Amino acid sequence: MRASSSNSRLGIVCLSDFMTLQDRHSGRLVQLFAKQTLDVRQSINAVHYRNTTLASRITCFVDHVVSMLRKQPFEEPNLQQLN
Repeated sequence: MRASSSNSRLGIVCLSDFMTLQDRHSGRLVQLFAKQTLDVRQSINAVHYRNTTLASRITCFVDHVVSMLRKQPFEEPNLQQLN
């Protein structure tokens, strides 16, 4: 999901790096104030009921997300892998 105003050259937006990686790499978006950019990390939490009929599927999904996030560094990935 990209901000349509940023792609229409209408202004400045503040978006997460993962949302803008391909657009920045291609030149459609340009980072402003790089020296003032803060590296901010936020926790990811999953809250669900374990005693429902969907519990095993939810647990499987959460386990998958956790394993994927552990493997990947929180840095810009190789763009060739994204295409």
